Amino acid sequence: MSFPQLQVASGFSMKYGAMLPEDLVATAKNIGITQLALTDRDEIGGAVRFIKSCITHGVDPILGIDVAITATGLLTKTAVLPKAKTPAKGGSYRDTKHYRSVLLARGPYGWAALVNIAARIGTAKFYDPAATISIAEIASALNQSAPTGYQSATSPLVVLLTAESEFANAVLGRRPDIAVGIVKQWREIAGVMPVVAVTSHQTQTGNYSSSAARKLLRFADDHGLKAVLVNSVRYLAATDGYIADVLDAIRGLIPIHPKYLSTSNTAAYLKSAAEMNELAIEITQDQNRANKLIIDTQLLAASCVLNPVRDLAWGRIYLPELDLLTGVNSAVAQHQSDDAKRAQALLRSKAEAALADFGLANNATAQARLTAELEVVAQLGFAAYFLAVAKIVADIKQLGSRVNVRGSAGGSFLVYLLGISLINPLDHGLLMERFLSPQRRSLPDVDIDVESDRRLDVYHNVLTKFSPTRVAAVAMIDTYRVRHAIRDVGAALMFSPAEISALATAFPHIRARDVHAAISDLPELRNSSVTNLANLDQLFDCVAALDALPRHRAMHPCGVIISDANLSARIPILPGIQDFPVTVFDKDDVEDLGLIKLDILGVRMQSAIRHAVSQISTVAEVELNIDQLPHDDAATYELIQSAQTLGCFQIESPGQRELVGKLAPDCMHDLIVDISLFRPGPIKSDMITPFLAGKHGWQSPTYLHPDLVPVLAETWGVIVFHEQVMQIFAAMTGCSLAQADEYRRSLGAVDTQFEVREIFYQQALQRGYELAVVDKVWQALKAFGSFGFCKAHAAAFALPTYQSAWLKTHYPAAFIAGVLTHDPGMYPKRLILADARNLGIKILPLDVNFSKAHYQIEQVDAVSEVQKYGIRISLADISGISENEIAQIVLGQPYSSLTDFWQRAQASRPTAENLIKLGGFDQVHNLGASKSNSQLTRRDLLLQLADLVQLGVGKAHIGQLTIDVTRQTFEPSGLAELSAAEKVKTELSLLGIDATAHALSFYYDFLGQLATKVNLVSSSNLRNQRSGAIVYVAGVKVALQTPPVRSGNRVAFLTLEDSAGPIDLAFFEAVQQQYAQPIFNSWLVIAAGVVRKSGPNGISLRGLGAWELTQLHQIWLDGNLDQAVAALTEQLQHQLTQERLEKQQRRSGTDRIRRKTGGMGPARRLLLHASGLAISPYSDVKPAGSAITELLTELEIADGAAQLPTKLWHKSPGVGGR
Repeated sequence: MSFPQLQVASGFSMKYGAMLPEDLVATAKNIGITQLALTDRDEIGGAVRFIKSCITHGVDPILGIDVAITATGLLTKTAVLPKAKTPAKGGSYRDTKHYRSVLLARGPYGWAALVNIAARIGTAKFYDPAATISIAEIASALNQSAPTGYQSATSPLVVLLTAESEFANAVLGRRPDIAVGIVKQWREIAGVMPVVAVTSHQTQTGNYSSSAARKLLRFADDHGLKAVLVNSVRYLAATDGYIADVLDAIRGLIPIHPKYLSTSNTAAYLKSAAEMNELAIEITQDQNRANKLIIDTQLLAASCVLNPVRDLAWGRIYLPELDLLTGVNSAVAQHQSDDAKRAQALLRSKAEAALADFGLANNATAQARLTAELEVVAQLGFAAYFLAVAKIVADIKQLGSRVNVRGSAGGSFLVYLLGISLINPLDHGLLMERFLSPQRRSLPDVDIDVESDRRLDVYHNVLTKFSPTRVAAVAMIDTYRVRHAIRDVGAALMFSPAEISALATAFPHIRARDVHAAISDLPELRNSSVTNLANLDQLFDCVAALDALPRHRAMHPCGVIISDANLSARIPILPGIQDFPVTVFDKDDVEDLGLIKLDILGVRMQSAIRHAVSQISTVAEVELNIDQLPHDDAATYELIQSAQTLGCFQIESPGQRELVGKLAPDCMHDLIVDISLFRPGPIKSDMITPFLAGKHGWQSPTYLHPDLVPVLAETWGVIVFHEQVMQIFAAMTGCSLAQADEYRRSLGAVDTQFEVREIFYQQALQRGYELAVVDKVWQALKAFGSFGFCKAHAAAFALPTYQSAWLKTHYPAAFIAGVLTHDPGMYPKRLILADARNLGIKILPLDVNFSKAHYQIEQVDAVSEVQKYGIRISLADISGISENEIAQIVLGQPYSSLTDFWQRAQASRPTAENLIKLGGFDQVHNLGASKSNSQLTRRDLLLQLADLVQLGVGKAHIGQLTIDVTRQTFEPSGLAELSAAEKVKTELSLLGIDATAHALSFYYDFLGQLATKVNLVSSSNLRNQRSGAIVYVAGVKVALQTPPVRSGNRVAFLTLEDSAGPIDLAFFEAVQQQYAQPIFNSWLVIAAGVVRKSGPNGISLRGLGAWELTQLHQIWLDGNLDQAVAALTEQLQHQLTQERLEKQQRRSGTDRIRRKTGGMGPARRLLLHASGLAISPYSDVKPAGSAITELLTELEIADGAAQLPTKLWHKSPGVGGR
């Protein structure tokens, strides 16, 4: 016998349910449940995942929603907890005790009503988290969702009057008259069937006791109401009860003492049929009544089962109506009454017109390609989608934003002709089938890059043109990972805020379930004092239990649904940021529902390019069409080959700088290959080495088979692109490119890889290929897996890569101004400014009369064309300044004095003070022009500002003031000017950059003496060191990554900067154990490494050791230079001796000497992909340790006059679009 559970909350009942929908269904299947409901609290966001899992496991799905119902007012509510401040987070108590009832959907009408209700309650909770929905609103939603002429004897909605309902409270409160009145209100709604849901968690008292359930059942029997048995499920197993307790504490901001977790009630789990039968007997105390209760529950469940295809229109595709799209040809419309045919005809006419515009009307290849693509679009019925995307892109261009396509859509010639893409796929051998084919199981997905600072403008333009009934943003579900889990659980379990912060920031950005393993595996955690706090085992157990549970929902940064006018009838749509509508479903969910989305990505490099072009036009008076540039500029490729590519799109990371130095790109195709090679698949398969050997002529390329030479010639015999994998499948099996792409996709999953292997071997052998050849090719394909790169995507990325490099080559000041303004890369602004200085570009200080809202270029006296323009620091970088203040300051420029500024700029006192401290008034008041003691200083201006503030606030005391507001000059007070160290401290604190002096400059005396004892070199001198030499370097940490590498080991890639440029080091696991603190948690570092030259411009260091510069500097200050040297050399010498012994042992064949490693050892855990790629679970671009602004206290600098703040770490507000 199977028993259906009708009240079940998953993790999508945010911070209430303790299981994921897929785990829920799998467990239900294992214990014999064949019909199962999902009834999340106040939302249906988990419905699609739930249905997919039900289909997979053969479980009949039932969908509902557990809603907070507005009290009727008939019953006075009791037992409300007092509203009090909580010690957990210092916030006010949030009363979540509302009456609740469960609504179950029947058929398509019921589902539509459920969508409407979810939208209403979700919208209300967007504005008021404590909002409820009334019975009248539910009636309204039901009526609004009713299909035209709907008639049925079956109620589309079933309302379960649960233990938390107002009905149950009335019955248990001995007010049967009120209970009858509540039932009457439900019955008066046409289409709603009220049912009493009895529940027992076997508590001694309260609504979840067996006696309470018995009273509710007796009332139902006495008044002719149907009753069913539910268990109000929140978690999978009885042992998971503590998770619910923790979630309750997190949700209510009420801490719970850890000792009470072990005594909580654990009855709200997914019980089997036998357990529910026992519960029914306990409640009814009568076997016959128990049997009837179970049978009634089964019958009701059967009537509520939904058919995804019939009731939810699962998989049906919805497109915008044709009349919405611009350029509808009325003549075509008269001859083609069918919308799909009309759309296809319009699409063809637009494409053929573009073909002529591009001068390709008589090109046979172009004509054939267009015809083939149009046939595919017609077969799939997607013409309206292509027209809609083309309209959107055209509108974006009219807004003045840069736009280009990314991803596989760039392989479509039709996409290029429609103006969506800037890349002609015929020029680069790109394939439509990688994007769209009749055999593709997924919907078309066009990704569009726009300027990051115009993204919301673009969103609202789409919303305006298509209307809110057709457009919604996709949701993004933020799930619990280790840091968020530690913060929430720590607060719930009464850890102090300081302990919580220290613990959370100590961990890398990993899954919550890996918290225990990380402590044992990672040396920076194992050796940390924070992980030795008391009572951590229980905390970490709870953290692991929250793994992957939804924490909150947000608007996806790029996904936008485009549909017909009935979108809101199919999915709940809620208000989002800036009133942009957003659905509750994520990007995968909407595809399953047949909804087509467009990804509109805000890319900071596009904004940086726009800013640079604007500066070139405004200041240099050169009109530049960056998109029409030829891609053969020798000077641009010379810059790329030099690896001086900081700030350039896609090629600025340490690994990419090394790769372009080795690859030496000299054409657009080389950039496409470079972008594709720097990926896990090619790295794992060691594709880079043979490619370089072939390109540079070091050896002849080796091809897997002569038939594959046409496919692999462009990459010297190496498989680099997805498209090449498709072509290999097609060449060796005779399949179509469309089918070949399906095979390629299947390589990435273990369960489908074997099937593809069988097909590949069978068909390749049938076509006459030898088994050895088939084996060899298959191994190459398997190793490639799905980790390679789409050539169309690489080609799309190569365009802004080239454009950014071209701008840096020819207009470096304008380009760097754009980079500094829009922050598109991986490095802090201080490194980009240092790069500008190294190029000879003058950095102009902050000035109240010249600085604007963005970084600007200004003409300066210079000896070369490159140095003709300087870069003025932006007002926007000042800490705490508002956009309105910036606008007012710029509007009032120029200012004659501080007094003039204070009277007209309307800036706040903190902003005015910061401007003074940063030198914004130095030029206005001629500060620093002489060394005289009578010279005004910034301290004098701060005093004068205080007088101005007092004058403005205390007008009654004006007569007592000595200051004259009309006076433009002030008498100096004799106070000393800020020291160089204080100025740098102020700049780092308030701007995040060291504008007047490099942070490392205060250690130059020490470093100079140290260089006489050890081989300490600067970044500019690294190229003069021989390969294999051991060197020391010193610098400020600007980047730290632990990305996936070919070996599967965890390698820490550290980038330091010493004012002359970046220095890249790779620390392997064996070194991380001894030097974890300086590698992961220090920002001023001295490191030792072995020089590794991988080409004329490819230079990096294999890290041997790392030390905290401040500690060594203090030893020197104490007069112990030799002791500082010993700290650097003695341990390193021992380490090198150990390495030599190991090498000797390996050469002699004897047992290897095992040295102490990073703690991951031979038994370290690896994540294995179907391709064979092994990845450390701790691979992370954001490794252990918090941002430097949060982790470190201020550090002493050399002269002891001030302290440098910790704001040296990069904390970009967004991504560069990589």
